[in-house]
Amino acid sequence: MTRLNDDFLDGTGRGLVSYEREFRAFSGLGFFELGCKACGLSSKRGKEILSRRIGVVPITSGDGIIGTFAGAVTDILEYTGFTVFVTDNRDVNGFAEAHTEGADAVFMADDERFIAVNLNSRRISDNNRATALGFITALEGAADGLAGKDVLILGYGVVGSCAAYILRQKGANPVIFDTDPLKQDICSSEIADYKYIFDATPEGGWLTADMLHKDALAVYAGVPLSLDSEARARFKGRFVHDNLSTGVIVMAFDALGV
Repeated sequence: MTRLNDDFLDGTGRGLVSYEREFRAFSGLGFFELGCKACGLSSKRGKEILSRRIGVVPITSGDGIIGTFAGAVTDILEYTGFTVFVTDNRDVNGFAEAHTEGADAVFMADDERFIAVNLNSRRISDNNRATALGFITALEGAADGLAGKDVLILGYGVVGSCAAYILRQKGANPVIFDTDPLKQDICSSEIADYKYIFDATPEGGWLTADMLHKDALAVYAGVPLSLDSEARARFKGRFVHDNLSTGVIVMAFDALGV
C-alpha cells in the first residue's frame, strides 16, 4: 500500500460528485452499484448494509497520522450513504471507543496495512485486495466483461498480484509487465498491444500516449497517476483513477456484507 499524504488526499470530499460521474460514464456503475457488484451483493442487501455504523480510528504508529486521511475516508463513506464517525481517541483507545460507541465496523491504517474490521462477524477487508477488486469491477463494466480477454497488469506488487488472482477468477488472461524481468510475461510484445490495462505502478507521469493502444480502456490504481498530461487528455473518458475512493467503498461493502 502506497503511503498517501495530505497532497494526495486534499479535496477528496469536494471531488466525489465529479469522480462518481466519471466513474459511472466509464463503467456504468455509481459508487453504491460498485460496492454491490464487486462484493456480489443484491441491491436490497446493499441498502441494508448502508444502515450500518462505521468508526474511523486515527493511528499514530510508524510515520504517524496523515492529517487528512480520516476525514477523506469519512467523506467517501458518508457520500456513499454510510453513517460514519471519527473517534476522539487514537490507536487502541480509539478502537475501544469505536466499539463502545456501537460501530459495526472500524477503518484504520498504519504504514503497513489499511483494513476494515467487521466487529460483529470479525471479517477483515484489506485495502490492497479491495482496491484491485474495485478497479477490475470498473474495467469489467467498461469492457462488457473480461472473460477470455487479455488484461495487461502494469506493476506486479501486492495490488498487481491481487488483480492477477481476481482476473483469473473472472476467466480473464492477466499478462504481467514489471520492471523486474523475473516477474513479467511481456517479452517481445509492447504495452500498446493490449487494449485492457490494470495499472498498479507507483510512479507518476511515465506512461505516454504513444505507449498505449489507440482504443485502450484502463484503470489506474497506482498513486500517483501513471499517465502524463498528453495521455490524460487524449484518453479522457477511457480511464478512471483515484487515490482512495474506489478501495474504501469496496472495503465497506466487503467487510459488512458478511
